Amino acid sequence: MKFMTVIAVLFAVSSAFASEYVTKKLSWSPMSHSGWTTTYYNCSWAEDAVESHLKDLGAQNVNVSCSGGIEMGWNTPVFITAKYDVAVPAANDVAREVRLSSRAGNGDSCSFNVEFLDRAIPSFPGVKILSKRSSCMGGRTDSWSYNLSITE
Repeated sequence: MKFMTVIAVLFAVSSAFASEYVTKKLSWSPMSHSGWTTTYYNCSWAEDAVESHLKDLGAQNVNVSCSGGIEMGWNTPVFITAKYDVAVPAANDVAREVRLSSRAGNGDSCSFNVEFLDRAIPSFPGVKILSKRSSCMGGRTDSWSYNLSITE
């Protein structure tokens, strides 16, 4: 009987700290235009960027796939599909502030990042945008930043 009591207590304690997760799926094809030009992306780069952003937002079990892109002399728009788990915040969860931003002076595919984050953030119930700044004009001075509150 003591064994069953110990098991029940351990289960109750572990359940109190376990977050509930829901699986989300996002499909997206960025249409980045700067003036009169269209920007094409390499799938490998796009997958890495999307996976990094999703993990920064708190996603678990991230799986990203891409088709199209710049490959063997062909330029086609990328089509990205991501499947990931998102924590559903509980009443006693703690929020932390996170800043996501471009790297200074390299352009950093501003439109791609801003379009993706604007599409992805609403799928995270524990993420709130505190402030957002973006200047995506198609040059090396492009920049973007998000200050977020993430509850998990």
